[in-house]
Amino acid sequence: MGNFLGSHPLDDEGWSRLWRQLTGCVDTLQDLARTYAAERGDSGDGEVFAWVTLLRDDIRSHVRDVESLVPWIHFAANLDASAETETQRLQLEAFRNQ
Repeated sequence: MGNFLGSHPLDDEGWSRLWRQLTGCVDTLQDLARTYAAERGDSGDGEVFAWVTLLRDDIRSHVRDVESLVPWIHFAANLDASAETETQRLQLEAFRNQ
């Protein structure tokens, strides 16, 4: 996760990939924290679990922001304004109509 947090994508596709990877990593981290707490017999409100939950919520909040402010980011690799195909135009139109 540290490698992802230290990366600086240069394009839309890189940012989209980074947010997906961060989401997966933080979900895994939360599962690990939950398992560790269960093995130790800790309650579900241990400090490590609380911090991981806050981190997960923060990352998910940023993902929601990106998806609402820059909704095309996940499709950026497929969009080419200079050579827009009919399929791309239909996909973009369908996305806008959602």
